[in-house]
Amino acid sequence: MACQCSTAANRKPSITVEHGTFEVSTEVKAETTQTKETAEAFNATVITDGPGAFRRAKSETRITAGKNTPKKGMTLTLNIPEELRADLESSKLLYAFVEYFSNGEKETHDSFQAVPIQNKTPDSVSITLEPAAFTNLRNKDGIYEAVAVLASGPR
Repeated sequence: MACQCSTAANRKPSITVEHGTFEVSTEVKAETTQTKETAEAFNATVITDGPGAFRRAKSETRITAGKNTPKKGMTLTLNIPEELRADLESSKLLYAFVEYFSNGEKETHDSFQAVPIQNKTPDSVSITLEPAAFTNLRNKDGIYEAVAVLASGPR
């Protein structure tokens, strides 16, 4: 049995959490945000200049899961933002990127990696957020979160 968790309103992102994803009852939220840090991390790890450049949406989707880490992947449905639609009507393709946190021995950093789009409609796309996409080290509250961004890019 799946539970459809959403931030409501049809223009908001939604997350589908299957039974058994968490060991305890967990409230999962998906919200649209615009942070300077996320934009900087995207620009540092994805080509954003030149002929093969990606153009990211103005906002990102942040999924929070309280103090609990997921044991299974979740389906995230994102609406295609207006600022990318013109690119998609020309020669560009739509891509989904997820931010991964790396806590290495000598350094920590965030990097965005392209993930497969499972389902695409004229208005939205769905991706799977794997458990590895969640970290509680990106914020001082210890809240597990994942970050996804849509972008247009080369064919």
